[in-house]
Amino acid sequence: MLRPYEQIAIKTVDINRRIKSIGNIATADIAISDDKWIQDSVSAVNVFADRTYGVSNVGQSFSVRLAFNYSLIPGRELELIQLVKGTSVQFIDGNGLNGNQLAHLGYHIPDDASLFDEVSMWRASGRKCAQIAQTTDHIGTSKRYQYAFIDTRNEIGTWTKIISRRTMELSEAMDLYGKLTKFS
Repeated sequence: MLRPYEQIAIKTVDINRRIKSIGNIATADIAISDDKWIQDSVSAVNVFADRTYGVSNVGQSFSVRLAFNYSLIPGRELELIQLVKGTSVQFIDGNGLNGNQLAHLGYHIPDDASLFDEVSMWRASGRKCAQIAQTTDHIGTSKRYQYAFIDTRNEIGTWTKIISRRTMELSEAMDLYGKLTKFS
């Protein structure tokens, strides 16, 4: 079952500058202020990485700075994302790190849903999974997330990010890695 995209992510080299530039285009109808942005820093580790995409090996970590806005686009989350360390497919897909470039469109799966089943659905439709990561440190919350990047650049011009709020145990992560590498 395809789920609606609820997250729009834009990559940037400077989150604070991008927030100010978005604020500069605000009109009387769209009031944007710095207090509408939730900033966060996240570290994650690769659970699965398809190296044909140039992603770091399994076990390699990466860090990003994030800023979220839930009021600019009603019903959608606008995310600004800045790579701090390491690699993630949304930053190495050939269009550089310049601002105002789409990083991904994403959606959350229900808490009782399986990330593997969701990835398998996309793979059955001919899409490749390039990377699966799990957060290890999330400054803004004690929650941990896992997410997968599906290559949908030919269809929609960017990556699809599937987000799960359920953290995997190490044994689950290794099982998922084993299942996915059988399909690669």
